[in-house]
Amino acid sequence: MIRTDPLRPPAADAANAILYACLPKSELKNAPPETHSHFFLQNVYIRDRYAYKKIPIELRKVLNTGRKHDVRFNALQLSTTHKMELPIWNHIGATEKPTMEKETAVCLQKRHNVHSVGNALLNITQAENTRDHRDWDPFCPCEACKEVRGEGCLDPKRCIEAQTSMLSVIAPKFDPNDITATERVETEYKKDIQIKRGVIIPFNKTLNNSKHLADNLRVFSKLNHPEPADEMEPDGTEDLQHQADIPIHTDGSCIDNGSNYACAGSGIWFGQNDPRNISIRVGDNLTQSNNTGEMLAVLEAARRVPATANIHIKTD
Repeated sequence: MIRTDPLRPPAADAANAILYACLPKSELKNAPPETHSHFFLQNVYIRDRYAYKKIPIELRKVLNTGRKHDVRFNALQLSTTHKMELPIWNHIGATEKPTMEKETAVCLQKRHNVHSVGNALLNITQAENTRDHRDWDPFCPCEACKEVRGEGCLDPKRCIEAQTSMLSVIAPKFDPNDITATERVETEYKKDIQIKRGVIIPFNKTLNNSKHLADNLRVFSKLNHPEPADEMEPDGTEDLQHQADIPIHTDGSCIDNGSNYACAGSGIWFGQNDPRNISIRVGDNLTQSNNTGEMLAVLEAARRVPATANIHIKTD
């Protein structure tokens, strides 16, 4: 059910159809089946536990396993391509649900081919850039409007307004037209490099996943999880020590690295006699390697400081 690429199994689409049939009547009122295309990429039918008896038990197990481990779409940075690929119906980043008649929703699906954010954005752009387009005229004579009327659309103006409305409620993080947040992060990163070049390599917060959209799904992502750490502001309760940059020495090691008898561990050192200093054995459920030890050390180090602190990881 997670995959979005051409290898997505037909059973995933069948599962979506079953879930659609189990939606509350309030959700079905103005929503044709095609509006529910991907369970994990849309903001619809989210429950703490799925116990509805009409859902087959095998599917309930899948859903409850996902909820148990908090499987959610939770990317810190999205590429423009992924923003365009997200389903526009029940958009996962919508700040509110736009009002729309079922007739309009069906027309957008069937005659305008509106399934993703990119589809809606393309339709609006084509209409706005078509010669002689009149956005105020239900009987606009431009080529774009004549084409969709030829497909059976009775009111191109209404459908353009509906698509604009859906795009307008998308949060900036998910909006392909909003580059302010990305520009801000890029500016901060360049500034950090200028200040600390040759001393520290700052983490590039502009990095994003450029592969499949579903690769942005994460486990252990709480529904009411706070905003990402890089967007959090200090609440005033941290002391001056935590307001300053915190250097942390981390290292990983592994005995018999690469063999069946490998045993890995991690070390974290804040300073002489600091109670946060710790050595950790890599659990048996993780790959026993030096790299695992290194990554575990960084993770545990980050957990031992306030979420708003700037940390400098010093490692080999």
